[in-house]
Amino acid sequence: MVGRIGRTGVRRRASILDSGEQITDTGPDDCGVRRAGRWIIDPDGAVVRAGLVRHYGARHGLWQLDPEIAYLSGDRLPAGVRGFEVLEQLAFDERRLRQALTALDCGALEILVRGVQVDPDALRRRLRLRGSRPLSVVIARIGSAAAGRGTAFVCCPSR
Repeated sequence: MVGRIGRTGVRRRASILDSGEQITDTGPDDCGVRRAGRWIIDPDGAVVRAGLVRHYGARHGLWQLDPEIAYLSGDRLPAGVRGFEVLEQLAFDERRLRQALTALDCGALEILVRGVQVDPDALRRRLRLRGSRPLSVVIARIGSAAAGRGTAFVCCPSR
């Protein structure tokens, strides 16, 4: 039987416009869950919306940081993919985060959040960073929703 999207057995498909890559639910989805490696990858929105994060991770040799959160990690950055090189990992606490960012001379800050109630714009204002280095912070809930904790990854963006 031909699936709704045209290929036999395909029920979900994500097209990544920047690379032309196609991810479908017929590929392997055994990417596993582990601690952060060298890189954190925020998959393309089409992959997330199609529910194909695990398939994308398996294709690129990546793993999830948490089974319910769409961030992936790996020790190498897939070609053509924007990623965030992990410089430091800490439990999310604004005071500790400010100290870590100040020590790294952070000025401009990109904030990505999943699974934790944080307003990136308000957090950026409260941090009052005055350095010269552009950095990123990836904040994610790691662990089950009830027992999960916010973890902050201070990162250097790949581009």
